[in-house]
Amino acid sequence: MSVNSLRKFYITTLGCKLNFAESSALTNKLSNNGWQHTQTASEADLIIVHSCAVTAMAEKKTRQVLSKLLKTAPEAQIAVIGCMADVNSDPLEAMLKNRKHFIYKHDQKMDLPDLISGDIVSNDTINPFRSGFSIEQRTRSFLKIQDGCDYFCTYCTIPYARGRSTSNTISGVMTDIAKIVSNGFREIILTGVNIGTFGLHHNESFLKLLKTIDKECKEIRVRLGSTEPDLLQNEIIDLVSNSAILMPHFHLPLQSGCNTTLQRMHRHYTTNLFQQKIDYIKKQIPTACIAIDVITGFPGETENEFEQTIHFIKSLPISYLHVFPYSDRPLAKASKYPDHVDPHTIRQRVAKLLELGQEKQQLFFQQNLETIRPVLAEGTRKNGLRYGFTDNYIKCAANEKLINENELYTLQLKEIDENKEFVRCQIPK
Repeated sequence: MSVNSLRKFYITTLGCKLNFAESSALTNKLSNNGWQHTQTASEADLIIVHSCAVTAMAEKKTRQVLSKLLKTAPEAQIAVIGCMADVNSDPLEAMLKNRKHFIYKHDQKMDLPDLISGDIVSNDTINPFRSGFSIEQRTRSFLKIQDGCDYFCTYCTIPYARGRSTSNTISGVMTDIAKIVSNGFREIILTGVNIGTFGLHHNESFLKLLKTIDKECKEIRVRLGSTEPDLLQNEIIDLVSNSAILMPHFHLPLQSGCNTTLQRMHRHYTTNLFQQKIDYIKKQIPTACIAIDVITGFPGETENEFEQTIHFIKSLPISYLHVFPYSDRPLAKASKYPDHVDPHTIRQRVAKLLELGQEKQQLFFQQNLETIRPVLAEGTRKNGLRYGFTDNYIKCAANEKLINENELYTLQLKEIDENKEFVRCQIPK
């Protein structure tokens, strides 16, 4: 089968919101170039796997998905993109050695349609950033505003996969937002690897972008993606506190509540700075949602250091806790550190943190009961209920006969469902 006869493509995406935004951009470009997007892998002439390599488990899942697709579509050509293609392509090459395949690095993947067709692509060395946004959901779109990272935390392989920090321009972001709004979306999540570095290389800033969004956008809700604590300026928090557009929802990667561990991770803050950010958010926006990330089992993490993390998180008025077991990444500096924590201990620590996260979530739900908040209804329905999210990111459900998909409602939060995953709501009397 010749390359030029390929016409149906199937794409599957693993990993982060950034990958999903990029996959949507690729899907749109392929469709505009005459390809037909199929939801059935067995029909495809070309299969694209957008891989993830943030953890060993992510790489394992990528290999499992690829193995299944090789059997499902034995005649299809395969293209693998994403972080695993950059940092650990040898297992991919071994799996694909008997198949016509392409493995494209990060600086090539957004040119995949041109590369597949054999067109010559000129690399833009002035501004290598490629924007993109997801279009699969009807209500929310993930908008890529930044890529890459200059931090080189010792546990992380992303800078080796995606390179140094780059970003869109404010005018470019506003153009993308206009396209998203024209497609009927009601909410946008600003995504990237380190979005706080937006505008760093062209005399703009994340704060200036948010001010522009707040001033110029109408009829859209905008959420900030994960933001490094040292880059979350108080001015940004102040802006969100007074905005009808920017949602009161913050996602901060803590990674450890022990300063010694933070130093070994090469993080750019201390627990004191982190505490100050959390306190300032709650002072300015008492009902704000604050989600944090934590890694446990980092090399050298003693029981005492872990308990410091537990104690610190208990002291924080957070809403959600995302827990990650440390995963050894060959290119990351920590892979060469001594005193790796044994897997059994890591699993025990993960369980303890997950329990603490559940307690924090339930307290956040309880604190918001009887309040009246704006809720964006989504397409998900089950047992006569339609689901959605409040401005401060509480998953809600109401009678599906009373609310319609992709519409904003003012609802009263009444009771936590018995499974503790969402809050039942009703239209205020």
